[in-house]
Amino acid sequence: MPLFAQRWSDGANKWLAERPMVVGAGALVLGLILVGLGVSALLTGRARTKYGGQVEGGQAMVLAIVWLVFGIACVAFGLFKMVGGGR
Repeated sequence: MPLFAQRWSDGANKWLAERPMVVGAGALVLGLILVGLGVSALLTGRARTKYGGQVEGGQAMVLAIVWLVFGIACVAFGLFKMVGGGR
């Protein structure tokens, strides 16, 4: 299964397919960052948007929940790749 676009780099796809720990570690780091952002936004009630603006209240809570959901999904995928090897 190609991990990147096939015409971009067949060598990178082969290298990543042989090393699922690299893919898993990358997903795990990304997931932990997202979970951290989500927890921070839930605790403070404030979150930053993509362009640096700040949202508060209900909008921050919704953004925090989205970050948490995607963060947990990334962590789960990372652990799956690291433990199971994706086979």
